[in-house]
Amino acid sequence: MQSITWNLFLALQVIKYFRLFQILKGTFQLNLRIKKTLLIRQNQAISIKRKYQEQVEKRNLYIYHQEYI
Repeated sequence: MQSITWNLFLALQVIKYFRLFQILKGTFQLNLRIKKTLLIRQNQAISIKRKYQEQVEKRNLYIYHQEYI
């Protein structure tokens, strides 16, 4: 009887730690997904900023040329 109780206790411990492992694994994967999304958004923001900067430079160059024509 005591060995059955002990085996049941060990089985419950294994289940408990397996669930904890699953939760930590899911949290880790979620964090990776969030970091990936943030990097994508950051790269998109840099790209938009670069395009805007190019348009400003083109406009300034156009205005500069118009003043001296």
